[in-house]
Amino acid sequence: MNRNSLLYKIFLPGSLRDFYSAQRRLATLCLLVFVLLSGALGLLYIEVAKTLSEKAIQEATQQALRLNDRLDYEIETIIRPERERPSTDYQFFQLSTNSLLENRYLSLSPLSRPHAEGAFPGLVGYFERDVEGEFHSPLLPEVDIDTLEEQGLLNQSAIPLRKAIWDAVLQAVQGHTFSFKESAGIFFRVPVPTTQNLSRNFRPEVPSFDVPMSSMQGSPPVSSEAMVATYALEHDLSADGRLILYRQVVVPEGRKVQGLVVEPVPFFDEVLRASFAGLALDDRYLVSISRNGKQFLSHPEGEASGYLLLEGVLPSPLQSFEARFLLKQSGLPDEMGPLRSTFYILLFVIALASYGLYSIGARHLKLAKERDNFVSAVSHELKTPITSIRMYGEMLLEGLGVDEKKREQYYRYIVSESERLSRLVGNVLEYAKLKNGEENLPLEEFSGEEFERLVSDLLSAHRSRLGEKLKIVSLPQEWADHRVLLSADAFSQVLLNLVENAEKFSKKSTDGGIDIAYSLEPISNRFVMTVRDFGPGIPADFLSRVFEPFFRGEDELRREVSGTGMGLTIARALARKMGGDLTVENSSPGARFTLILKTLRKMGEA
Repeated sequence: MNRNSLLYKIFLPGSLRDFYSAQRRLATLCLLVFVLLSGALGLLYIEVAKTLSEKAIQEATQQALRLNDRLDYEIETIIRPERERPSTDYQFFQLSTNSLLENRYLSLSPLSRPHAEGAFPGLVGYFERDVEGEFHSPLLPEVDIDTLEEQGLLNQSAIPLRKAIWDAVLQAVQGHTFSFKESAGIFFRVPVPTTQNLSRNFRPEVPSFDVPMSSMQGSPPVSSEAMVATYALEHDLSADGRLILYRQVVVPEGRKVQGLVVEPVPFFDEVLRASFAGLALDDRYLVSISRNGKQFLSHPEGEASGYLLLEGVLPSPLQSFEARFLLKQSGLPDEMGPLRSTFYILLFVIALASYGLYSIGARHLKLAKERDNFVSAVSHELKTPITSIRMYGEMLLEGLGVDEKKREQYYRYIVSESERLSRLVGNVLEYAKLKNGEENLPLEEFSGEEFERLVSDLLSAHRSRLGEKLKIVSLPQEWADHRVLLSADAFSQVLLNLVENAEKFSKKSTDGGIDIAYSLEPISNRFVMTVRDFGPGIPADFLSRVFEPFFRGEDELRREVSGTGMGLTIARALARKMGGDLTVENSSPGARFTLILKTLRKMGEA
């Protein structure tokens, strides 16, 4: 990362000790970007969803209006015949006129047949209350039934069914208080059966209406006709919950009540089914019928919940009933599914982009930290040997080393610092190769004897310098049948890095020793080599970071111990290149590094 870049200036304004706080600032920035973009996307989603919902609700409301009109139409279609029904239909017999023969004859009422085909939906039965308050049924004649059966007008076996129907009707209307609203009556002239009109075969007890009609509008009274006024249909509920449709009929003798008793649930169910079928609606729409807060039924069946599209009263004569038109929650437009999927995909993309931004930024920060650490460490490590070589060279050049012993000592210093400088350059080059993936390590087989000789040659200088403080345990007896796989050059770098690292950190220790031991893993038969020092150990917080490039611990540790922080990084990388690994743990006192390598049992056998 360029020091002049914006990211560098924002997140690494000071010491590299602020690296982790810089990472936190970067994470906060990326999180803020994610929240802002997600918030904007969420608002957009809400607005689009709201628009789609409003559009769907508008379309559903229009459909509800059409359904309401259809419902009114179906009710009117069913009610109209009852509204227009002649008042004479509510008696078992009615007087009909033959216009061709200009005579009148007695016939059965169309309501005298119980529940004929195409009857009123949910019908229980018809009734009439006369001017004296007595209830009558068009199903049961008020003449001798045996006479009617002889004439073939009535089947005796049908009487129980007719009486059962009439009992159900009577239960609903008897004792019920009929209230009437003010409305205009419609006047009709109806034929009145008198005794001379009746058949000679039977004499039904039907009263005549030879009452003066001077008080009523219409044509002058005729002895065989009467003026009758019928009023609008009204409705009420009986004590047992049945629907009563009734009207008042004014005759010369007084006021009658005519009507029918209906089961409300079958009636409304048929009306709603016909309404839905007429518009071919699906089950997204729901209509409920209620009265005074009590729901009678809903169609389709189920709980009447959802978005309220429309509500209103039913047409006359059912004004006390309310219809509520709802759109189920599942009735939202199909576009909501793709919209929701698009929202989640975009949200995932934003999250991925935010994480990518953080990863790229963190990688650049880490690279900047590594570069600065590298420059700082290498500059310090280069300065010391170069200064020493120059100083001793100038002293020798100026003849300050007067005796041979001094000159030999200066030469030894120059050679030692040159070797140190050479190792530093070698580490830098090795690190660059490993970083670029250029290192390719050919592995060789080493017997136990060959391996011990290699270790002894590598540590000869350290043995002469440390003496008995460097302890190397001989290979165990079971090593006779095994051979270790390694690259001699790579193993040399790993071992020297570990031993020199142990030597640096155990200088102030009273023991000041270094122990090197070997073993075989019992299951995997892998070779295990441990290098332990008796120094201060590694703080627990740093154990997981000691193999990071250029990591050298806290300031106190960094000031007292020289190095670039690349040695352990290179050592672990080389160990893994050889098919093994390098780990570390505290050993109280000191630290123990464990090198694991592959082995072969006998020559060429895994």
